[in-house]
Amino acid sequence: MGKRERQQGDISVLTSRVFGSLSIVFLLGALIGCVFTVFAEENGVVELGQYLSRYFELLKTNEIKVSVGSVLWSQGRYFLYIVLFSLSVIGVVMIPMLVGIRGFLFAFSCAFCYRLFGMSGLWFALVLFGLPAFFWYPGFLLLSTQGFFCSLAMIRRGESVNEKFFFRGVPTCQLIICGIVFLVVAIILEYSIVPIVIGWIFQII
Repeated sequence: MGKRERQQGDISVLTSRVFGSLSIVFLLGALIGCVFTVFAEENGVVELGQYLSRYFELLKTNEIKVSVGSVLWSQGRYFLYIVLFSLSVIGVVMIPMLVGIRGFLFAFSCAFCYRLFGMSGLWFALVLFGLPAFFWYPGFLLLSTQGFFCSLAMIRRGESVNEKFFFRGVPTCQLIICGIVFLVVAIILEYSIVPIVIGWIFQII
């Protein structure tokens, strides 16, 4: 009994460490995204600024309609990539890389809006990207943790029986279910709540 409890404790510690490490990778990607925004060439900034200005105008006039399919693909594709990478040993490298890329894209989007439009742009970015991130971020990290374990288990397939048992003890179902629940909430939020809040912001500014 004591050995089993000790093993479960080791699993919890390892799961926490992997989750924490992936969180750091995400933050590093976000930091690079912010730095990249600062040093982006002016020509690219102007072109992207024109595109975003047009996009915000379409939002203001309700010419852009958010569909469930577009939101589902926007949020769900990263979860799908994690699942695909977790099916092979390359997930050990590709999953952390994907986590870093998503951190980069998230921070780059927010920082670029701020650089172009000041505080107004930052408010839009926090609503468009920040509100859903409260839910997709933990779900994405939980699923990434599970995917990383799946890939790592493939690499260590030939090791001892105790090692195999250790990886089987990782809370697979809990991590996957929690990840999916967070994803669903993020999709619902982006589809139903974000457009309403964006409308409020347009009325204020």
